[in-house]
Amino acid sequence: MRINHRLTLRVDGPLRRELATLGITVAEGLASFDASEADAAWPRIMALVTPHKPIDIVTTAWTAAEIEAAHRLRMTATGHFGYPMPDGDNGYLEATYDLRDYCSNCGIGKVQKAPFRFKAEPKWGRRCLLQLNWVFDEYFATPECWERVFRPFGVRSMAVLKHSNGEPLQTVVQLVLDQIAPSPLSMGDHPYRLCPRCERRKYLPFQRGCFPRFAQPVADGAILKTREYFGDGAKGFREVLVSRDVYAAITEKKALGCEFAPQCEGSV
Repeated sequence: MRINHRLTLRVDGPLRRELATLGITVAEGLASFDASEADAAWPRIMALVTPHKPIDIVTTAWTAAEIEAAHRLRMTATGHFGYPMPDGDNGYLEATYDLRDYCSNCGIGKVQKAPFRFKAEPKWGRRCLLQLNWVFDEYFATPECWERVFRPFGVRSMAVLKHSNGEPLQTVVQLVLDQIAPSPLSMGDHPYRLCPRCERRKYLPFQRGCFPRFAQPVADGAILKTREYFGDGAKGFREVLVSRDVYAAITEKKALGCEFAPQCEGSV
């Protein structure tokens, strides 16, 4: 495991020269650079930049061995295709979801009631899995990818419609991921927001280290959505966790389009 930082800040002449002594070359003005907590210079880098209040985007890199040893993994998309339709004024929400329990302030509570609508067929390239912008807890696949990789695990598919005419698209289906984890996560002191309107809790996206374990033992489930919601602002989503067997099938079949992070050990 390697904790990486993408730091963005305004750099003046003295700071630029001090960073150069640590092997970091940047221009004056608004600058960005990458650093790792594994670097010997990391404590000195942080001591230099912290007074300048940088934007700090944290990511965690995993070795193949660490991922392959995990019992369960969080799945995230490596790319997004367009937007759910209709995309004006969030019209897709009314078209796609039952909004009776939905809070527009935090994004929690919507329940899918109808197929998603795309503007056109996705441009797949080499991948066969993707997500839409704005929708971070649903996945879409080519029909072949669903058939080969996900159907054997009992995952159903749903048609995706072309927005202009309501006809099913031919190269994409939605994976129906409707199994919610039977246990909450052990979130500890991970930061969250309480919505001032609906008073429900939403955790900030988890970026550092392994994904939190379940609070109680959980029997094997091929693909689970967390009980908890994550996100910031008006978007709220559940994280998607896959079993080791699902991860192995995705890898074996070369179903590109997602990346994975281990769930902390202690879940069953």
